Amino acid sequence: VLFRWCRDLLAILFLFGACGTIKASDLLKYASPIIQHFNKKDYHGGNQNWSITQDETGFIYAGNSNGLLQFDGLRWKRFSHPAGTIIRSVFADGERIYTGSLGDFGYWEKDENYNLHFTSLARLLTDHQFGDEEIWWIIKYGDNIYFQSFGTTFSYDGEEVKIVLSH
Repeated sequence: VLFRWCRDLLAILFLFGACGTIKASDLLKYASPIIQHFNKKDYHGGNQNWSITQDETGFIYAGNSNGLLQFDGLRWKRFSHPAGTIIRSVFADGERIYTGSLGDFGYWEKDENYNLHFTSLARLLTDHQFGDEEIWWIIKYGDNIYFQSFGTTFSYDGEEVKIVLSH
C-alpha cells in the first residue's frame, strides 16, 4: 500500500512538473492519506485499544479492553475472550489471529460465517503458574510464534508450547 502511494505521488509530481509549477500546499492536499476516526460506539468496544494487526486478506484486528475487534473495511465485530479478559496483544499470521491476555494466550480462527473462535495455547502448559502475568507482545521468528510477558517468553511451534525464558 505504501509503495503504491509513493508511486502515485511520484506520478503526480512528474505530471505537475511537466505541466508547470505548483505550490507545495496544493500538492499536500492531494498527497495526504485519508484518516477516519472511529469512536467506541462505532466499534462496540472499550475505551482502550492495546495492539493492532492486519491479516493477509486486509482485515484489521485490535486488542481491546472488551475483547478482539475485527474490521473488514465496512463493519466492526467484537469477539469476547472466553474468560472475558482484556486482549493486550494481537498478531496475524496466515489464517490465525494470535492474542495474549491476562493468564492466557492462543489463537482465533474463522468459521464458515467468518466468526472467530478462540483456542487457548496456555492450557498446553502444565507446569507454569500465570498469576497476574499478561502477554504484551507476540512475534513470529522462523516457524515459531513467540508470546512475551514481563517475566516469561513462550514459544509455539504449531504443536507444543515451551518456556524459552523465565525470570
